[in-house]
Amino acid sequence: MSFWNNSFLPEPLRQYRWYINFTDNGLDSSQFALKSCDKPSFDINVTEHTLLNNVHKYPGILKWKPINVKFASVVSRKGNLSLSSVLQNLIIAVGGYQPNNQPQAGETSEILNPGLSKTFSSLPFGSKLELIQIDENGNILETWSLINPFISNIDYGKLDYASDEFVDVSLTITYDYATVVNKDI
Repeated sequence: MSFWNNSFLPEPLRQYRWYINFTDNGLDSSQFALKSCDKPSFDINVTEHTLLNNVHKYPGILKWKPINVKFASVVSRKGNLSLSSVLQNLIIAVGGYQPNNQPQAGETSEILNPGLSKTFSSLPFGSKLELIQIDENGNILETWSLINPFISNIDYGKLDYASDEFVDVSLTITYDYATVVNKDI
């Protein structure tokens, strides 16, 4: 009898059964084609101490790594919005780069850019972003919550006449910490 034929064992999580829940935001993930997403991960730095002729290692500070989310760049049928324009509007809304903020020729006025703050940078996602893994029936198996997320990098993809691949837009999302809740089996 093989391992997978045992009906008492739960089905393993599948890489293709997931979605993202952007909470309290202006970005509706159902409008755009999600392709891939990293699950949260962390590093614990190691401190070494020498005692006589021995080196002892101790755990240090835990640091959560940013995740990457990849979308296929599409134009939504609802309102003809592109993912790139939605992301650009989000960046402008949180106080970042504003393309019309440049002085005209002959003007000497100072450019006012308040800079980014954590409060405004978190606005697109609210206080958390959820990565949800589901089973074959759509039931939630596992929910990762990324606390205080914000976009730290956007890559709008590349163009190439020799390729017929989709244009991918990648986001790097940084967060304070993550929690996970598993469905009771």
